[in-house]
Amino acid sequence: VKIQPEKTQKELIQEVIDRFFRIGPEITAMGFEPVFFGIHPTTMPEYWFSPDCPSNKQHPDMQPNWFEKGISEERNNFCEIWNEYLQTVCERNGIKFVSIYHHIVDKDNEPIQEFFLDPIHLNHDKCIHFIVEEFKKSGIDIMPREKQ
Repeated sequence: VKIQPEKTQKELIQEVIDRFFRIGPEITAMGFEPVFFGIHPTTMPEYWFSPDCPSNKQHPDMQPNWFEKGISEERNNFCEIWNEYLQTVCERNGIKFVSIYHHIVDKDNEPIQEFFLDPIHLNHDKCIHFIVEEFKKSGIDIMPREKQ
């Protein structure tokens, strides 16, 4: 998508998702049943450099000036708009949509730090149970099938 300053963030997100969904009929015509997984927020900078953040042990060279709080807030706003529109388009096209967003943010829409390994990566061990739960609620069989 060409950046167009006269467009809002929401308009740009809608344009990207609408363009992507042009391939939907081709994918389903080939016999696939696509599932879209919503995007998740990032954690806030004050957590990234705290002793509680697991990635600090893995990336001791990370510097606080690499990230800014405003960038996280902007990304998280983007995530909400993206997920809302993606879910709408999925429903309109009969495609399943799964999101764990509401599991990993608190009542103030702030990311819950314990679900993240670092600023952007989810902690598999802490998230897998509700990822599976959301897939099941959507009627998606996630168990591997034997080859025939």
